[in-house]
Amino acid sequence: MFDFDIFGMVETNIDWRLASEHEKLHFRTREWWESSHISYSYNCTDIPIKKHQHGGTALFSTNQSAHQVHCKGVDPSMLGRWCWTKYKGRNNHTLCIISAYRPNPPGGPYTVYAQQQHFFSSCQDPRCPRKALVEDLCIAIREILTESDHIILLIDGNSSMKSGNLASALSDCTLREVLLDKYGLQGPSTFIRNTTRTPIDGIWLLQ
Repeated sequence: MFDFDIFGMVETNIDWRLASEHEKLHFRTREWWESSHISYSYNCTDIPIKKHQHGGTALFSTNQSAHQVHCKGVDPSMLGRWCWTKYKGRNNHTLCIISAYRPNPPGGPYTVYAQQQHFFSSCQDPRCPRKALVEDLCIAIREILTESDHIILLIDGNSSMKSGNLASALSDCTLREVLLDKYGLQGPSTFIRNTTRTPIDGIWLLQ
């Protein structure tokens, strides 16, 4: 049905604790491929209130790639900011793929930004959630690189992949954005209402 090995998703927008078995990703996609593996994350730092919950990520590994899965994990804060899957291949080479979502600036009481701000405030952490994502994700990337041979980051950054603090921080982690490599700085935008040709989603690999 779909010709890909790995597929990253963001804004799954559901509190999986309140989803019925028929609504869960494994059930809904169980006949799509011969084999599949799913990693996913969502905000479970508070008691579930309603099924619709802004944010969340998922990462599908299909067919042959599903058989190469070694382990998986999520953002240790349990805010659902990212999930990851690690693969082991020939000669024990390892690859870690991350699917991550950075919240938009403040916009309402139930937004991803508001969820994360509430969590950080409860921990006496004064950081802006957008800044915290950059800092915490880069810490995780550096840790992963001590254990993995290769890394791929799939991210909805809600900010330019060309410049800014997110792009600079990922570059400092020795990553490069491959869509810009392929299409240049005048490459296509990644959001339908974006008229400035500014990609806000990216695929980052080791330089």
